[in-house]
Amino acid sequence: MKSMTTLMFTGINYWFSLAIAIVLAFFLVEALATLIGKSFMGIFDDPQKIPEQPAAASLSFTAMVLTATGLSRLPLLLWVSVLLTLFALCGYLLHGLVSVLVPALQSEAFILPVALTSALSLLSLLSGYLHRLLIAEDDEHYSKSFCGCVAEITIGVSRNGNPAEACFKDKYCQTHYILVEPITSNDTFTQGEQVVLVRPDPPCWRAIRQGRQAS
Repeated sequence: MKSMTTLMFTGINYWFSLAIAIVLAFFLVEALATLIGKSFMGIFDDPQKIPEQPAAASLSFTAMVLTATGLSRLPLLLWVSVLLTLFALCGYLLHGLVSVLVPALQSEAFILPVALTSALSLLSLLSGYLHRLLIAEDDEHYSKSFCGCVAEITIGVSRNGNPAEACFKDKYCQTHYILVEPITSNDTFTQGEQVVLVRPDPPCWRAIRQGRQAS
């Protein structure tokens, strides 16, 4: 046991073990928050807000980066957790292979960038699947019992025909991630706004801004 612990926190493996430790800390904090009916899943999403009318070149570059990394599909905290986990797994595997096959390449300057690049590539591939798990197009997410629930826009800007991601808690304090569109054609919801779910309209929900009455 002592030798295993020493191996995991010695040399380059320290960075991979630190990544796992951070993920475990995130998990424990989220588990404790869930017990008291709260969630930190989207706590860092607001700073990721994209201006509604950026320059065309800026929008193109931003959209490309968010799509390539999978960040546009996942809450930031979940994205970081998955990235750190993949980084650690890729790092352990790469370090083991290099130490056996090419010992001369056992350096942080080689292994850390390759492990991070590999983790980002895998996350880009997995983000679509994880997104479908979070926003599953099934009857559970379109239950009429959710009508009247207050949701918060977490990612994107919602317009008619252009839904944005939102999250809300049901009466059992379970967090749901859904797609939301305004019920009126001239309304817009921005990140951080509170909206009221009015009716399911798969693959999204129609909503009104909190404080307004549905027509």
